[in-house]
Amino acid sequence: MVHKVSSRVVTLRLPQDLMQAVMEQAEVTGQSRTAVIVGALRQVFAVADNTSSDSLEGVQEQLNTLSQEVAGLNQKLGQFAEETVSDHSDNKVGVPEEALQQLVAKIEQRSRILDQVLSASVDHVCMYDRLGRYTYANRAFLQSLGLEGTELYGKTWEHLGLPAEIMKPFEIKLRTALAIGQSIAEEISLPTVNGIRDYEYILSPIHGADSTVEAVVYTARDITERQQAQEALRESEEKHRNLFEWAHDSIFITDHSTNILLDVNEHAARRLGYTRKQLLQLPSDKFSPPMNPDERKAVLEQLWQTGSVTFEHVHQCKNGAQIPIEVSSRVIEYGGQLAIQSFIRDITERRQAELALQETHRFIEQLTQLSPNLIYIHDLIQQHRTYLNRNANEFYGKTPEAIRGMGMVFFSEFVHPEDLPKLVAMQKRFAMAREGEILEDELRMKDANNQWQWFRIKEVVLNRTSGGLPKQLLGIAIGMGEYN
Repeated sequence: MVHKVSSRVVTLRLPQDLMQAVMEQAEVTGQSRTAVIVGALRQVFAVADNTSSDSLEGVQEQLNTLSQEVAGLNQKLGQFAEETVSDHSDNKVGVPEEALQQLVAKIEQRSRILDQVLSASVDHVCMYDRLGRYTYANRAFLQSLGLEGTELYGKTWEHLGLPAEIMKPFEIKLRTALAIGQSIAEEISLPTVNGIRDYEYILSPIHGADSTVEAVVYTARDITERQQAQEALRESEEKHRNLFEWAHDSIFITDHSTNILLDVNEHAARRLGYTRKQLLQLPSDKFSPPMNPDERKAVLEQLWQTGSVTFEHVHQCKNGAQIPIEVSSRVIEYGGQLAIQSFIRDITERRQAELALQETHRFIEQLTQLSPNLIYIHDLIQQHRTYLNRNANEFYGKTPEAIRGMGMVFFSEFVHPEDLPKLVAMQKRFAMAREGEILEDELRMKDANNQWQWFRIKEVVLNRTSGGLPKQLLGIAIGMGEYN
């Protein structure tokens, strides 16, 4: 076999087993035996003491370093051949067989070590020649495709039946790396035995002794889970942003120490008459009048002690109108810093309803106080009067508190002994009474002057227990005159 170096011919004598391996490799790859030997020498890789790599860039850096050492070994081999060329008249050219065997052994040892290192990596590593054919692949790459090395080497992606819509753009990147001799980093989705997987990869050219690009090394890391996590995070952030923007309440996020507004939803801006951008630029006292210092101190103390607080306040609109609000605040982490998130609810309608209810209560109270009849509320569970109008208090000659404190004694003292069974019977009848049904009877009650007077009693169930039994009765006693 002949090897040309610096226009001189070198005869290499290889052991029989090594020569057999060269011939088998030439048959598999379709190359000449000379090309196989030259390729083997050019693809020699030296391994550093620390062979681990924590990143895709780390693996790529090792491969780049090793490719540089390949060129150095090639140069040394050429120099070694030149030094052993004889210029004497006998024209015999040769390389000492022992030295060549040592060099080949060293190359094979380094190749085996490198293959073991790369095969232990979970990252994909493979090599393409100038025709886009696979000339090397580590175990992770082969397993992802479900192939053996003999099924891959010497073939292109088209031979393997990989999808053209994915591989044609990749092939453009590969040819670009071969043409310009510079590394290219990209992402790709590839079909594997485990389905479609996402990878980030680097194409790194390998330069020969004459600085031409002879091959490209492909190193890739599976980022499927990372992509899925990022997509889930993006969807979560989008979902929360939608909830933030479309919430029926106004949402404010403020810096816990400076009280500067960090974020606000569109609902809050519209309610106050601003755009979101305008509201974010306003100092907080423009839309939230200062609280009483003692009240503010108490609110903040509860917030930092428990992590949340609810209180009432007012907001001032752009037109000067004030809105009563209920504020529910809690401490959160926002953008890497502590912040206060506040849900603001307009309680104008609630305030109006409370005022209306107060007016209704005041009207009913005035009506009952003006009534000449005795109006009361009786608790069937506690068995005492819980409410008496003014006329009833005057009739019995006792304060409401005193009457409540009497309990069951009230009935034995103020109801005629002969009429007590009527009261017991009425209470039993209420257990079977329809909703809103009014029960009536007549009985005698003693006034503050110890005089017995006849009353017509009308009672209705005011409210019931969770089990549906009568709990309180609303009653009215209409005077019918003295009992003789």
